[in-house]
Amino acid sequence: MPDMQTALNKVLNSWNQPEIKPVNTTQPTKHAHLLKFKPTNNVTRVTFDYIKAHPGTTSAETTKALVAEGFNYGSTSSIITQLIAHGQVRRDAERKLFAAVKEYVPLKRHIKMPKGKRIVTAPKEAKEVKAPKQVAPPAPKQTDLLATMNIKDARALYDELKKIFGG
Repeated sequence: MPDMQTALNKVLNSWNQPEIKPVNTTQPTKHAHLLKFKPTNNVTRVTFDYIKAHPGTTSAETTKALVAEGFNYGSTSSIITQLIAHGQVRRDAERKLFAAVKEYVPLKRHIKMPKGKRIVTAPKEAKEVKAPKQVAPPAPKQTDLLATMNIKDARALYDELKKIFGG
C-alpha cells in the first residue's frame, strides 16, 4: 500500500501547486526607443508581464513567484505599487491584479499622490527682536514667608513688627 499512497500524494500535491510559467524577459517593445539607458535587470517589465500572463493573482502571489525566479522581494512589491499608480495595472475590490494596458510602457516619472492643498507664501522679512521687559518676580505671600522661617527668625520678625506697629 505505501506505493499507492505515495503515488496519490504526488498527484494531489501536483494538483494543489499552481503552475508557474517562466516569463520571457527579452521581448522588444514599440517603446524601446524611449529608454535613455540600457536596463540591466528589467524587473519592471517582468513584473508587468507576469501580471498580464496571470490575471487575478494578488500582490503577495506575484511577488512570491518573482522572488522564486531570482528577483528582489522589495523591488517587485514596490514596482507593483508603481504600476498601479501609473495606471498600467489595476486592483479590484478583492485586491487581485489585472493588466490595464495591452503592452508594458516604461515608467517615466514618479507620480506624487495628492496630499491636500498646500499654500506657498513669500518668505517674511525678519523683524527686530525686542528684549523682553524685565518684570519683578511676584512678592511672596505671608504664608510662604512663614513656612520657610525657623522659630528664632519668626520671633525676631514678630518683635520688629511689634516695635513698628506698637502693641
